[in-house]
Amino acid sequence: MRPLFRHNRLLACLAIFSLVLVSAPAPATAENVSGGGAGSVSQQLIENRIGEAEADADLDDETKSRLTGLYRKSLGFIELARSNSATADSLAQARETASEEARLTREELEKAREESSVVTLDLSEDAAAREIEPRLQQERANQAAVAAKLGGIEQKLANEATRPNAIRERLVEAKQLSEKLAGDFKQPPPPEERSSLSEARRWAISTQMEAINAEVRMLDQELLSRPMRMELLEAERESAVRTEGRMKTRITKLEDRLTEARRRETDQVIAEADAADAAVAEKEIDHPVLTEVVARNQELAARLKLLTDSLERVEAAITAAVALRREIQESLQTSRARIEVAGLSQALGQILYEERRDLPDKRHYQRRARERESEIAMTGLVDIQLESER
Repeated sequence: MRPLFRHNRLLACLAIFSLVLVSAPAPATAENVSGGGAGSVSQQLIENRIGEAEADADLDDETKSRLTGLYRKSLGFIELARSNSATADSLAQARETASEEARLTREELEKAREESSVVTLDLSEDAAAREIEPRLQQERANQAAVAAKLGGIEQKLANEATRPNAIRERLVEAKQLSEKLAGDFKQPPPPEERSSLSEARRWAISTQMEAINAEVRMLDQELLSRPMRMELLEAERESAVRTEGRMKTRITKLEDRLTEARRRETDQVIAEADAADAAVAEKEIDHPVLTEVVARNQELAARLKLLTDSLERVEAAITAAVALRREIQESLQTSRARIEVAGLSQALGQILYEERRDLPDKRHYQRRARERESEIAMTGLVDIQLESER
């Protein structure tokens, strides 16, 4: 009963705080400040007044600039209020649906675990390297996308850890600003101020109050929906972790199959070249063209073997690079979480500087990537040459 009691107390406190913020002095609400409800100052009305002011030849440039500036300020607050209200509605919806979505996500995850625990490849045992390579490239691209999604989820979870304190601080600031605007609204207009300027100034206050009230509702909904949204994020993280793990296993299997296929095909090429050389020697054929072809085949077979060995090293380097990227992403997320929790102090700045210094040189990896692309292209060229000369 104690957790439920604390939860009820939190809801009650939020409700009371929101009521105090919106109505604590009565003139500070959007309806009271505007003098006729939120609907009395519409976007269309303000846009019409901007057009009238810009077309008014009797207004001097300074007055026209002040007037249109206040009108545009009001338009900005109207848009901000609309955005805050939409976000509040979305968070309220998440409060109702996120827990159910998390439950369904975990059910699907459990079902997937029960149905297929072993990662399999839809490839024949004697699949050619040309068939395996595009599958491996696609799987790597898919794994990178899932890893990016997982990183985003983990970043959201890290951000949520600091949000309650930030929200409470912002609610206090909003209450103080609301009281200040209520006081500004009560002030009489300056002597001899044009009525249009007085009206525009009051509209700016009323629309700002409307934006603040919408922001308060949004922050309330963010706090209230936080447990449900956290539950959904954690379920999505579990699902993404499993998906990425299976993709990594599939990638490893494809890499092994690709290595086997390349070696098998290389050995076949070398065996065919040796057989052709032996046939020529056995029949004692001494034709210049045939002798040149046999020698060329032997040369290409030797080059293909060297390039196959090189490609195996490239595949291993790619695997290591993917793991290093993941490690760097995790370190970046940890650093961001530190900054959000503790702020950027001198000590933390020194730690981040040292971590940055220990990062690998990007130019080294760019150069290695170009070398790998060249080796892969050369292997393909040799393979084409061998096919044409068989």
